[in-house]
Amino acid sequence: MPDPAPFRLPTPDQIRAVLAFRPEIENPAKPFYKCDPKISIFEPYIYSDMVSRFLNALYSNLFVQSFDWPAWSSQAQAYMSDPARVGEADLETLIRLFTIIARKDRFCSGTIAGFLNDGFILVLLKRLETLAKTKS
Repeated sequence: MPDPAPFRLPTPDQIRAVLAFRPEIENPAKPFYKCDPKISIFEPYIYSDMVSRFLNALYSNLFVQSFDWPAWSSQAQAYMSDPARVGEADLETLIRLFTIIARKDRFCSGTIAGFLNDGFILVLLKRLETLAKTKS
């Protein structure tokens, strides 16, 4: 399936809206989630309000976009298995990575929890901040 259209790049305000979550992700005041398989064995993760707001911000600020993300999963895995590579990522690559994380979580509960716990989302936000500074 070919990508339907080129990515729409977020505006500086949209980038700032997503970056606003960095302090809470870097130094969380509360746990990112709780896991309770008694509630549902299929959806046992209950995300904190901050994580829910962060996900909404990704969707509403063009950091989750339509493209053939399963076909790009092997490229994404290269970044996920070697987070230092994110230091070379451009804005489109960050959008692809955020999209894959958000979409995978819809199919596999807890995906975002894992990427928050291992610091990968923070790595993405730090790179986004660096790109935002170089564009301003």
